[in-house]
Amino acid sequence: KTERIEKLIALQERILSHMPTGLLAVDASMRIGFVNSAAEHLLGIRAEEVSGKLVSEVLSGLLPFFDVTGSVSSHSRLQQVVEVQLGTNKQLLRGDVAMLKEGEAFGALLHGEAVEGCVLLFQDVTKLISLEDKIRQNEKLAAVGQLAAGIAHEIRNPLAGMSASIEMLRSSLPKEVVAGENLKLMDIAIREIDRLNRLITDFLDYVKPQKTAAEKVDVRKQISEVLFSLRTTQKPGVIQSLKGGIPIPASVELKENCPDPVFALASGEKLRQVLWNLIINAMQAMSQSGVVEVGCKNESEQLVKLWVRDQGQGLSEQALAHLYEPFFTTKEKGTGLGLATVYKLVEAFQGEIKVVSKQGEGTLFEVFLPRAGL
Repeated sequence: KTERIEKLIALQERILSHMPTGLLAVDASMRIGFVNSAAEHLLGIRAEEVSGKLVSEVLSGLLPFFDVTGSVSSHSRLQQVVEVQLGTNKQLLRGDVAMLKEGEAFGALLHGEAVEGCVLLFQDVTKLISLEDKIRQNEKLAAVGQLAAGIAHEIRNPLAGMSASIEMLRSSLPKEVVAGENLKLMDIAIREIDRLNRLITDFLDYVKPQKTAAEKVDVRKQISEVLFSLRTTQKPGVIQSLKGGIPIPASVELKENCPDPVFALASGEKLRQVLWNLIINAMQAMSQSGVVEVGCKNESEQLVKLWVRDQGQGLSEQALAHLYEPFFTTKEKGTGLGLATVYKLVEAFQGEIKVVSKQGEGTLFEVFLPRAGL
């Protein structure tokens, strides 16, 4: 019987050590007793370095899995998702906490002479939650597109009729009538009709399917062309952008950071559209002078990265949560379609877009695209 028990204990320890789910056992005082291989890999630690130490000392990011005071709770806690900072990276861990009560067979789970504690089972769900967010985003986009594409077409037709009617009135009425206040009102009406038409055009571009074939694109060349176009339009004082007529400080410096050739599988036209939207947004985010850095590099054998970094106001947590939703904007005169279009274009080429932003410190947009061979 003793031999059989020893074999069962050894089997239990082998299972716990090699199971793909991370396992961390602590005693009632939150002292670490057992860490399996999966937990070592997920947390970037070595079991011998943390065994016997308090969780608050070496793995404080895991404390939210337990109760708020950092001690073992008297109840199991299931399906919690906790964001853990590991070095410079953040991970989302989903875990379950089960209690170990006095009198139960613990094996080698608890440290020293401990008689009770708990076990945390956890997995890295960062990619899974990101994928779930993308699915929800795509569902929202599909619903909006189906509902509004037809409405946009119907609005566009009467707008064209209104604009043509005003132009005819202006050309047919006597000059003394089409002057002063009347002329100003006509100009305002035509300008607002044009703005509505631009909005509808942007929306139709956004909702229509993207079927552009991917080809080898020189990313550095596209960045240079877009920056050249923007620099030539900057004038002293404040200029009006081509995107919604929102002011851009002319003192903003556009800096290019592409030291090496970078080639992506995308579309030159669509990539310029992505760059244009991101750079204009970055410039508009800066109320005073500053630098907008636009760069690119070969991220890996499979991916290239391009980025746009500003020194603006940054984005709030609420804005980050709704960033790519159509018609969501933080600008007084924005349409909320720029970043939604960027998101859709990047997705169409099997790419990914990420954003890092902190209020008062600026925003960084990173776009990852498939790498093309030389």
